[in-house]
Amino acid sequence: LFIDDHPLEVEEVRRAFPQMRFLTGAPERWRHVLLYAPETQVARVGEESALRTNSVQAKAARELAAVDMDRDAWLRSLDLTLRFDRIVDARHSRYARVLELLNRTNQFNTTGQRWSDAELQDWLASGGWLLAARAEDRFTNHGLVALALLRHHGIEQVVLSCRVFSLGIESALLVEALRQMQEGGHADFVGHFTATGRNDACRDFWPAHGFTQDAGGSLWRGSVVPDAPTWIRSEGG
Repeated sequence: LFIDDHPLEVEEVRRAFPQMRFLTGAPERWRHVLLYAPETQVARVGEESALRTNSVQAKAARELAAVDMDRDAWLRSLDLTLRFDRIVDARHSRYARVLELLNRTNQFNTTGQRWSDAELQDWLASGGWLLAARAEDRFTNHGLVALALLRHHGIEQVVLSCRVFSLGIESALLVEALRQMQEGGHADFVGHFTATGRNDACRDFWPAHGFTQDAGGSLWRGSVVPDAPTWIRSEGG
């Protein structure tokens, strides 16, 4: 959907992208169309998705609170708590949000892989499980914002919502994932990274946590569980 009130701009875009849909004319109509037109509605708004606006607002509040603090003091002041869910099949109440997060996340997505419902259920049936992290701080409840796909000793994909960048949530998630793998009898771990052109935000994720890269490959190997962020309280798992 291309939105513009200038007819020449609209015509230029229409020539380049004839299948594009356009919203033009009086700007006073735009809000009404976006809010109420059938083609701009979603079929369902889940509980986690409904938290997104509050989370974006909380991000601005966090950044404002950081102005007069050093970083360590600021992180401790957040009272950040993570609650982990282990998801093994589609019957879990948060499965739908997991699938949404996987397929909407671009910047912090270690492989960029997209999943259909059937593909993810088949993967779970093959022995995989999902470790999901729900975050809450003194500003808001962010909902489910981070996810790791785990199977045997492999961390096949890690995603993190951009709304909670720079808080160390991805590190706490990895620590919990490796802890669960150790409990399953694994002493060595394998992580995956594929550059997509859009995921530079997680390019250093594996080396920053002590993993070393296979020569010329997309696999990263580690055997040591890194220290968990001291400013994050973790529950569940």
